[in-house]
Amino acid sequence: MTGSHAPRHDAKVRRMRVEAVAGFLFFWTVVVGAWAAYRIAVGAPSVMLSLVLLLLVIGDVIAWRKWRELR
Repeated sequence: MTGSHAPRHDAKVRRMRVEAVAGFLFFWTVVVGAWAAYRIAVGAPSVMLSLVLLLLVIGDVIAWRKWRELR
């Protein structure tokens, strides 16, 4: 039977997973935020970028709270 080993559920692994997700979300928050700022600067703001940025920031806050809980 393949994959029969027991998965690890210790605190260090969970914290590292949360850190990986938080890093991914933070990276895309910065990218989308810079893109939205550029669009505003050139006079063509985008509602879609603003909504995506809002969702990313909410995800960042959730990941940060989860990370603080696991510390």
